Amino acid sequence: MNPKRKKQVIVSCAYFENNKDNLETRFIGYIENAKKFPGDCKIIETGNLNFNEYKSKWVVLNQKVDGNNIDSINYIIVIGDKEYFIGGFSFSGKFDQSQPVFESIARSFRLE
Repeated sequence: MNPKRKKQVIVSCAYFENNKDNLETRFIGYIENAKKFPGDCKIIETGNLNFNEYKSKWVVLNQKVDGNNIDSINYIIVIGDKEYFIGGFSFSGKFDQSQPVFESIARSFRLE
């Protein structure tokens, strides 16, 4: 990670065929996968965020990346048969300062 780059936001979309999946089951799957992430990944906190007409769940993780202690907040949104992921990452010491920016970005999520 470039030390001058203190914040990073990622947005991605995944398609899944199991129409029985919903936000809760997809989030549980994400949490189970997060426990396997490299860098001694720890789950710090989870919660819900409703914005616009979308419901989301979020998780804050802490892990070591290239020797740096990184905190991330990851929002999961499920709409129909698609899962959207919005992730914000920063150095642990800067996370509290960055979290409002990440939430603002997540709240700006729109489908057109």
